Amino acid sequence: MKKVLTSVALASALMTSAAVAEESGALLGFNVGYGAANPTGYTLASGNHTGFRYGLIGGYKEILSSNMGMRYYATLDFGTKYSKGDGNPDIKTINFYLNGDALFNFALDNSMEYGAFVGLALGYINHTISGGGVGESKPDGFDLGINLGLRAQSYANHSLEIYSRFGLLNQEATAAGFTYKVKQPYQVGVRYIYSF
Repeated sequence: MKKVLTSVALASALMTSAAVAEESGALLGFNVGYGAANPTGYTLASGNHTGFRYGLIGGYKEILSSNMGMRYYATLDFGTKYSKGDGNPDIKTINFYLNGDALFNFALDNSMEYGAFVGLALGYINHTISGGGVGESKPDGFDLGINLGLRAQSYANHSLEIYSRFGLLNQEATAAGFTYKVKQPYQVGVRYIYSF
């Protein structure tokens, strides 16, 4: 009798976990973060300029199994004035990325699933550089980034993530015979996502 009760309890627990597991669907959210912009071609501006970022996320996730899924989403985020002290120009940025991430769940309990994600981002970046005696220039162009992070998804459709993106390409502008470039080497932050 004890074995039968143990088997019933185990089967019930497994069925309950499957019944409340993460599901495919649309997602919306917002993020806050910290990032860097690295300009070259400016006399005073070399090295990383850092500042805060904020933005929105929206898309769709597809859960393939209890341990793996994919998501496809867009991000639109804005950079406050990236700076590097007095005498250097300020950099403001607007990023629009299309992203694809693989989702991996490695632990769960009664109300949460814990996992990680890795993916690629293809985006269009617009920088505005002003002050610091350099006038104003607007390097822009495409970027390719790598997404990495950790996530915690509740069965009630709420998710928190620690995310990072590493930019791989420079954006450029040419003015008065000079080519100015800006690269966003990294961005890190937290996200809240609600899944429908």
